[in-house]
Amino acid sequence: ATAYLHPGFDVVCINFRGCSGERNRQPGAYHLSFTKDLEYFLQQLNDNSSSKKTPIYLSGFSCGANVIVKFLTQVGDDAYTKYNVCG
Repeated sequence: ATAYLHPGFDVVCINFRGCSGERNRQPGAYHLSFTKDLEYFLQQLNDNSSSKKTPIYLSGFSCGANVIVKFLTQVGDDAYTKYNVCG
């Protein structure tokens, strides 16, 4: 995240359920095929954004990269048209 701050990006990090050091209080647990938390986050970001045209770039490492790729294959063109994911 620090590397992205230098060029002036706004940065947000997401911890998977049960991987943040806090007890998971939600039904269900994280697994490699679970993309609903990422989708929910992107929807909230889009709904609460003052500018719907702000491009969103996703970056993940290891399991996080797997979830991003799975999410992008699930939503297809909606990644851009609905969530403004540009990369």
